[in-house]
Amino acid sequence: MIKKVAASLEEGKLVYGITKAVLMFSSILLAFAILTDIGIWVMVLMGNFTMAAYMMEALIFANLICALVSMFSIYLLIKDNKQKKEIAVWLEDAVIINHAVLKRNFQSSGNPNRIEVKFSYNGAEYSFCSEEGTRIKGYSKFYIWYCKRVNGKAKILYSPTYNKVMLLKVKYAL
Repeated sequence: MIKKVAASLEEGKLVYGITKAVLMFSSILLAFAILTDIGIWVMVLMGNFTMAAYMMEALIFANLICALVSMFSIYLLIKDNKQKKEIAVWLEDAVIINHAVLKRNFQSSGNPNRIEVKFSYNGAEYSFCSEEGTRIKGYSKFYIWYCKRVNGKAKILYSPTYNKVMLLKVKYAL
């Protein structure tokens, strides 16, 4: 069921598909950068390999950049994995709400990249708003794209125990 969830209002968009593949590839670059540095240093120290100082500095700088990008990718993958585990707990008692209304929410902070979800469950009316600082701020625009795709009405998942709202992928939400 976790594969059907696109985002949560609290945490933001989950990472799937090509984005996840790119993050995994860039994290593999970390291992490659470290092994390259170690190999070059071993060859230089053994005297089997000579290199101009500026080339050594350029190589170390390039590997440092690679390592930093890779560490950021690893951080995002770990964060996404943690979020998916949390959502898996929420899914244990989640119910599908068929007629949720999704709309932009300008009133709370003036941020047009937030959405509000309204629905009824067991005779009570609920209203939830997406968080200001989602996991990656650029993904907050995802909510607006999502609203347009589902034309303001969608199926959502609601966990009554944890009081959390999850948005289904568009193909499951319509």
